[in-house]
Amino acid sequence: MLSPDDLPTLAVFAEVVDRRSFTAAAAAVGLAKSAISRRIALLEKRMGVRLLRRTTRVVSPTEEGRRLYQHCARLIAAAREADLVLSSTRRDGPVRVSAPVAFAQLHVTAGVADFLHRQPDATVHLDATDRIVDLVAEGVDLAIRFGRLADSRVVARRLFRDAIVAVASPRYLEDHGVPRHGSDAHRHIWLRYSTEWFRGDRPPWMRRRATRTRAAGRRFIGGDVVVVGRAAAEGLGIAMLPSHVVAADVAAGRLVRILENWPLPLIDVWLIHRGEGPLPARVQGLRDFLVARFRDRAWQRRALLAPAAR
Repeated sequence: MLSPDDLPTLAVFAEVVDRRSFTAAAAAVGLAKSAISRRIALLEKRMGVRLLRRTTRVVSPTEEGRRLYQHCARLIAAAREADLVLSSTRRDGPVRVSAPVAFAQLHVTAGVADFLHRQPDATVHLDATDRIVDLVAEGVDLAIRFGRLADSRVVARRLFRDAIVAVASPRYLEDHGVPRHGSDAHRHIWLRYSTEWFRGDRPPWMRRRATRTRAAGRRFIGGDVVVVGRAAAEGLGIAMLPSHVVAADVAAGRLVRILENWPLPLIDVWLIHRGEGPLPARVQGLRDFLVARFRDRAWQRRALLAPAAR
């Protein structure tokens, strides 16, 4: 009685029938001629019939071998069709990417656009969300995460390490003065944001600053870090944000970096994907492109602010 374990031997048997030669079949499948002969002999023993006639010049199937070959041919055709479908999917199917809203808007979209210009047949579905998605349950191929990684099932590559920086507009600093030390914090207006752009509860540094620095006179709580950065540029107060959110505003003079002697954390930025099995070519291509882009020193000099000296 045959079992699924016999499928490789059946494929070898079909190759022998197709090529009418053990030598030609051995070359086609990458096995020794003696190994193929042993496999066929074991198959005949298990089935209790002779499957092939062997002469010095040619190999041909017996009647039982011909009937078995017909079934084998259908199995092989189905396998090849499945491989074609999967190959097409690996090459041409959409790649689903998840990234935090601000990073997606400011940096990932441009990166994906560059990739698509180079790969015009590719398709990318970019989901900008601050929610921590389940890669398996939601069918996400690649995701960008900030901070600590809690899921040990994923494969992670660190893209870069970003600095949290304190910034304010020239207008705000002219009106309220420039804080020189952390002890000046209580005299100033601090802008806050409500979303979590990394996994887990608010980190301790964020809770401490929020407790110690209650706004005097007016408050602003933004829905994400980009909104808070815009509010800071409008002169509403001081914001503490990842440098990739505000680097362009600092370079343009809309924001000024302050309190550089105040120790603030660094945040790791990761590109992750599921850990089981090989990556489809379409996913691997985008993964490698994004890793190279965000690790590139020229991009980091443009998009990030250097951590303050410790």
